[in-house]
Amino acid sequence: MAQQSPIQVKVKAITRIDIGSPAVLGFSMTQVLNRLAGEVGSRQWKRIAREIGLTDPEIDAIEECERTNLHEKVYQTFRRWRMKKGRRATLDVLAGHLRAVKMAALAEKLEDLKNKNA
Repeated sequence: MAQQSPIQVKVKAITRIDIGSPAVLGFSMTQVLNRLAGEVGSRQWKRIAREIGLTDPEIDAIEECERTNLHEKVYQTFRRWRMKKGRRATLDVLAGHLRAVKMAALAEKLEDLKNKNA
């Protein structure tokens, strides 16, 4: 059995935590972020990760654990951001970060997901 690096073990431990969230207009925060993860391109996810405050070692750890699954890389990026920021990790804040890195179309998709049941 191959031995895992401390970073891999840390990321796997983080992904097992169920941080829960209140419903956002009929969707949970988890559902919204999961759907948004499917909209992020392979050239965008690291830029988003840095913008929302993940460190390079955190980004590298996510990439190492999810080498080929882009959707999961992005989703785990969003989960890590939520864990770090707690109550400050809102969809409106995330939309602002997306706009800051010139991803207004993605911010609009996020707002569409958020407002779908409004």
